[in-house]
This record gives sequence, C-alpha cells and structure tokens, in this order.
Amino acid sequence: MDIKEQYDLWDSFLQRWPREKLNEMTLEQYISVDDKDTFTYWLETKTRELGSIQGNTSAKYGIYKRSGKPKEQSGIEHGAIYSWRTRYNKYGITQEGVFKYVKEVISSVAKAAYEGDLDSIEKIDFSPLVKWKIAFLYLNRQSPILINTFSKEMLQVLVDENGDQTYTEL
Repeated sequence: MDIKEQYDLWDSFLQRWPREKLNEMTLEQYISVDDKDTFTYWLETKTRELGSIQGNTSAKYGIYKRSGKPKEQSGIEHGAIYSWRTRYNKYGITQEGVFKYVKEVISSVAKAAYEGDLDSIEKIDFSPLVKWKIAFLYLNRQSPILINTFSKEMLQVLVDENGDQTYTEL
C-alpha cells in the first residue's frame, strides 16, 4: 500500500468514526461478531496497514461480543452475549458500566492525541495496544507526534532501549 492509499484509508476511518461523534457510539457499533463496520473491526482489521494491533484476545477492547459460550477466564465477567474485563472493577461491574468507561477512554484518548497530550494518554488505564492505536489514528496530522508502533516492546527494539521508561519516554 503506497502513502496515498494509506492516507485515503486513514481519511476513510476518520470519516466513518469522527472524533466529535465518538460519544454517540453504541455498544453494537463498538464491537460485534461478523460486522465489518464496527469501531474495533476498523481498529484491528481495516486499518492494519496503518499499524497492527493484531494478537491477544478480544478482551483487549475492554468488552466484547461472544460468538458462542463464554470461556472461564480470570478477570472476565460474562453477560448473555457480551464479556468484559473486570480489572478489579476499575472499568465497571456491569456491561453498561464497562462500555461507558470504554467509550470515555476512546473519547479521552482521541481528544488528547489531537491536542498532542501524550502524558494524559499514558495515564489512562486501558490496553496499551488499543489506546495507542486510537491515539495514532486521531493525532493532528498537521503536527504528528506518534509513529504507528503501539507496543512498548517493539518501540524498545526500534530505539535499542531496555530500561523502564513509559511509552512516552521511549
């Protein structure tokens, strides 16, 4: 994919998921099974050419829709069709509460990224892969502040560091 195609893809993402409308996203628009227009499908699959967050389980999204019976996992609660991280109840204890938290995270990360506030993003309790991919997609392209690598381990490889820095210090 050439640079023009990457920018076209990025534009398509921003047109489909504008920063100003993230507060209006429903759980069904956020994540589903076999729906190729959800926010998470765009993050992981459609925008893969802009940086991959593939891997791990769907739990990285905070809440996810199951296609079958729930699997017993530590730190995961199950509803009728959704499962979510309990994370010591920091995200919430109900499906609605967790999604409210997730939506606030997405909006906060997108806003902070656009404003260039990486420290605020670093402090947000959420999957690093997901929050930094969101940050990259919503940064102000007129003054970019991130590269499209979202794993601390991969960043350390790129800068040949082995220290205890936070994501923003690398």
